[in-house]
Order: sequence, then structure tokens, then C-alpha cells
Amino acid sequence: MIKKVMSLLIVLSIVMSISSVAPITVFAITATNGNCGENLTWTFDEETNTLSISGTGEMWDWSPGSWAPWDSIGAKFNVVINHGVTNISNYAFYSKSLTSITIPDSVIAIGDYAFSFCGNEFTSIVIPNSVKSIGDYAFSNNDLETIVLGS
Repeated sequence: MIKKVMSLLIVLSIVMSISSVAPITVFAITATNGNCGENLTWTFDEETNTLSISGTGEMWDWSPGSWAPWDSIGAKFNVVINHGVTNISNYAFYSKSLTSITIPDSVIAIGDYAFSFCGNEFTSIVIPNSVKSIGDYAFSNNDLETIVLGS
């Protein structure tokens, strides 16, 4: 028992001495592209701060604890969803600092919490005629001033 306690104290003292000599720096690697649906991909252009989603079909659903792959983007950014994408999934842009979004007329559904808590620069959105359903709390807790709905 004494040997275990002594070993633990030695390890702790080594860790403490190392951390007091030089800070440990952790580098986060942020992905800038990947898949977000069976036939959908996303890319983030750091120069223009624009996230683009391309391809055909449905976006995978996300949820708390299983966030969208672009969740690590820390900057305020624009979103361009290209023609062919058919839905904006649950929690797709939850709590992201959006400045603008472009939604094509191929989108037919917007999921639950898709644009909740998207910051104070997200002030307007145009929802095309093609959208037939909007999920619960899709636009909650935003500073939206203008929402243009299709017919």
C-alpha cells in the first residue's frame, strides 16, 4: 500500500514539475470538408467564411452529443446549400454563428432546431416555396427580423 501511494506521489510530482516548467499546448485540427449525407458533402472556405453543402438527397440528422461535422468551425460564417439538397436536418446549424444562408428550391423540409441559437447577425432568411415542413423550434432564440416564406 505504501509503495502504491509513493508511486502515485512521484508521478504527480513529475507531472506538476513538467506543467510548471512549460505549458502544454494542444492544437485543434478543424476539418474543412467531409460527408453530411449519403450523397452530400460539405466544404468550408476559410477565406470567405462560407460553408457549402453540395450533392443530392437528404442531410443526416444531428442531435445534442452527435453534432454536425462543421460544429468545430468557430468563426461566424455564411451557409450556401446548393441545388439538389432536399432537407436541412435536425440541429444542422444549432448554436452556430451564422451571418447568412442560401436555401435552394430543392429543399422540402427544415428539421427541428435547425437554426436555433444562431447569433445576432442572423437577421433574415428566405424560405423557398418548395419547403413543405418546418420542424419544432427550427428558428428559436434568434434575432431574426425578416422571414420571407414561400406560398
